[in-house]
Amino acid sequence: MSKGLPRSLKNSKEFEAVKKALENLGGEIPGGGEIPGNVGEAIAALQSSVSALVNPVSISTFTISPTGPLEVGDTLTQVQFNWNISNFAGAKSAKIRDTSSNSDVYTVSQASGNYTKTGLNIKKNSPGTQSYQLRCIDGNDKEVNSSTRTINWYYPVFYGSSSKASGLTENEIKAMTKELKANASGTYSFGAVNNSYKWLYVPESFNPTSFKSGGFDVPMQSPVTISITNEFGVSINLKGYRVTVQTSGSLDLIVS
Repeated sequence: MSKGLPRSLKNSKEFEAVKKALENLGGEIPGGGEIPGNVGEAIAALQSSVSALVNPVSISTFTISPTGPLEVGDTLTQVQFNWNISNFAGAKSAKIRDTSSNSDVYTVSQASGNYTKTGLNIKKNSPGTQSYQLRCIDGNDKEVNSSTRTINWYYPVFYGSSSKASGLTENEIKAMTKELKANASGTYSFGAVNNSYKWLYVPESFNPTSFKSGGFDVPMQSPVTISITNEFGVSINLKGYRVTVQTSGSLDLIVS
């Protein structure tokens, strides 16, 4: 029966299930037309295996909210999950799993819907992640998993203009534009401010090496250091980079 089948198919769970079902179909069906129990079970197993192949379980949608990022020190108190599972009837089980702690969050009982997990107290005082995944088991005991959805905690980056060439205070830095970033790379847009210096403050763990605008290098002063405390009580050491020349115009500073 299996002569000529590819090795990958012979070794698959689906082939083994069908093979087992056919092997159990031994003996003759009595004249009365009654199907012996072992034959009926084999047929049911065969139908289930074929159904899982023809109409497979698949995860159409799995999203979470918030998507982040959060600032270091901020606390995640709840997460909303939304999902849609194709051929949910063919799944033996479906669960939302916290892959960060390797624990189940919720047992899914319908093809589509949403669920909000409340009462969380997840806090990261340094860059970190919190991840979730939707996991299904189909009729052939095969895992069908969604992509992992992750919430990130990042450090803040501050940038803005000041008449000061040095000595900016913590409050002056915090009053600048703030972005949460995994690294320093990006474009920072400074508006036109008369006779001002453009400043960029990044966490000390960030190490930008290139500062450009319009394809040309932008001269920068060596960084100065300052420690601030963010609104969540986390102390962060920053490096402040200043454009060397005082300007009045706008600037798109490309950092990498």
